[in-house]
Order: sequence, then structure tokens, then C-alpha cells
Amino acid sequence: MKLVVLTTETPHHTFFVRELAKEYNNLDVVCEYPKVTKYDYKIVHDYELRRENYEKKIWFKDQYNKLEEYASVKRFKSINSIESYKYLKDLRNCIFVVFGTRILKKDIIDLNKDYFFNLHGGDPAKYRGLDTHLWSIYHKDFSSLVTTLHRLDEGVDTGEIVEKETLIFNKNTSLMNLRILNTEACVKLVKNLIMNIKKKSLKTVKQKNNGKYFSAMPAELKEKTLRIFDQFIIENYNND
Repeated sequence: MKLVVLTTETPHHTFFVRELAKEYNNLDVVCEYPKVTKYDYKIVHDYELRRENYEKKIWFKDQYNKLEEYASVKRFKSINSIESYKYLKDLRNCIFVVFGTRILKKDIIDLNKDYFFNLHGGDPAKYRGLDTHLWSIYHKDFSSLVTTLHRLDEGVDTGEIVEKETLIFNKNTSLMNLRILNTEACVKLVKNLIMNIKKKSLKTVKQKNNGKYFSAMPAELKEKTLRIFDQFIIENYNND
């Protein structure tokens, strides 16, 4: 089956596509424009502005390419537009993986419910919505620093769980690295997903409870979250 990634264009999403394209030739990307820009200073913290260049250096050695370098790409202003729906309808017998788009409308999910999946940075049993890793740190709930792959349904991060991956830290980990670790976990989860689908051994588990929904974290709270995470690393990994 063809793999279709629904995403936006950022360094971490491009890395995600690049790594999958190394193993899967039958890969298409549907890309929408982001809803929040990096210049929204009520939400965006300084470390996030620097993070993009850091990721380019780590993953691309500063030789950053567009998504088209790695896969066939179709771009839309919104993933929920009529044009996007018509395009996805022609691809409805594919495996769909959502990584960082707007919440999808029901008519799009219904194109192929059994093979529509979402990558969520956090534990949806506790934290749903946006910036969920950051909210986990803010609440000092470090056990919820996981990456989750789940089936997509009409709720927000409420679908059946496919697999969770715990993020691994060391003494050099900073909040700047968090998205790198999450994205690398996303690659691993999708590779496992495709393998299990091919083997016809895919299993999912219904969520026992749905976590609280969180919106985007304000920049001022991200400053506090940065300090909390740094202290967590010092206290737990200083002897590594």
C-alpha cells in the first residue's frame, strides 16, 4: 500500500519524510501551510526560533532541502479544503499518517478509517491537543514524555493506541533537543506500523480515558518550562 504523510513543511517534518523515503519508494506527501507562524511572539519562545537552525545543523548539516527532494508533494492552504479532500479521495486506499496538521474533518477521516493514523507528542490519556510535551514538563509529569501513534477518529487524540515510545534523555539533553527525540521516535513508530500492516499483525488498544485538552502554551510559561526541564536533567542525569 502507498504511504501518504499529511504534514506541514518544517525541518522536523522534512527529516521525518526523508527517513521514511529511504525505505519506502511508494510515498506521497500532502502539505498544508501552518496555522501559527514562528513570529507569533505571544506563543513562540526564543528557543523555538533558534531550534529550526539547530535541527537543520543536526539533521541536514545545513544543507536543508524542500520536501520535494524526497517525495511527491501536493500542497494546500488547508488540509480540510475541498481541493485537498478531492485529492485525498483518489488516494483513499492508502495508509495515511498525520504529523502536525490541523484537526481533520470527518469526511476526510472517513475516506479510510482503518488506515488513518496520527502521531502525538505526549500521552493522550493525560494530555491532548497542543504542546503536550511542554505541558507534561510544566506539570512535572516526566513519565508522560512519550510519543504516541494512534488511529485517527473524530475526537482530538482519542483514537485507539497503536504504540507508544518513551523518550530517552541524557545529561546533554535540553528542551532544544526534545523535538528531535520526538521526531526520531515518530519515524520508528511508523516503520513499525508499516511492518505490522504488511504482516497483518496490527493490533490497537482503546484508550481507557481521554486526557485533558491543552491549547498552545504561552511563551511566558515556556520560559518556566525550560527551567523545570533543565533542573530535571541535572537532578536525574548529572552522573551519566
